[in-house]
Amino acid sequence: MYLIEIVCEFSFNDDDLLKHSTEICAIFEKFLGDAESTVRAATFKSLTGFLCSIEEMEHLKKFEGVLPTLISKCIECLQADEESGSTSLGSLVDLVEIHPAFVKKIATELVNLFTEIISSNSMAENIRIKGLSGILVISASLPAIVKKTDVFKNKTVPAIMKMMTEADTLSLEEWTEELDDEALSKNDPASAASETLAKIGYEVTNKFLLPLFIPLIKEALGNSQWNV
Repeated sequence: MYLIEIVCEFSFNDDDLLKHSTEICAIFEKFLGDAESTVRAATFKSLTGFLCSIEEMEHLKKFEGVLPTLISKCIECLQADEESGSTSLGSLVDLVEIHPAFVKKIATELVNLFTEIISSNSMAENIRIKGLSGILVISASLPAIVKKTDVFKNKTVPAIMKMMTEADTLSLEEWTEELDDEALSKNDPASAASETLAKIGYEVTNKFLLPLFIPLIKEALGNSQWNV
């Protein structure tokens, strides 16, 4: 799978990729159903690498049928184990960043997937942070769609706010000081959420975000526990 990925990456020629696409896609289809999660994850990564290597949108459109598979297989890998989940999620985010127009039809599903990931306390922290980066990438690439989706307004925004407060061992004062000093680990969900939110605000505008956060802030102020 790695060999396919590398060959596709350095082909620099859509015609060559399309010429052999039937055989390559047959390999992908076979091994996406492999019993081993690591093989499925490697195949998923090669598949997204193949798609990323195609430069012309008119050529990419021929593979739109694979879009639902990207979502379902990524979920499979996430449910299998941390390594497989991290591999598939990272490659999916790369595809969104490189070819946002190609994934436009499943933008809402992608926002929902990334939101479910950051909302899950059972997921490894590095995977949740990758999910957060997915939200940032799709906000930067397809801001108009993100701003229109109810998923972002009703699920993503509260999930990011909740993620920002995940500092159970710190008091409110300590948490604020560490955020100000940028002392929290880059692998820490709370600091990652705080940093990423600022970037998302830049992409979708703070004018759009602020009205979504105000009700959540008021609700939090009325709670005896600051990080609930």
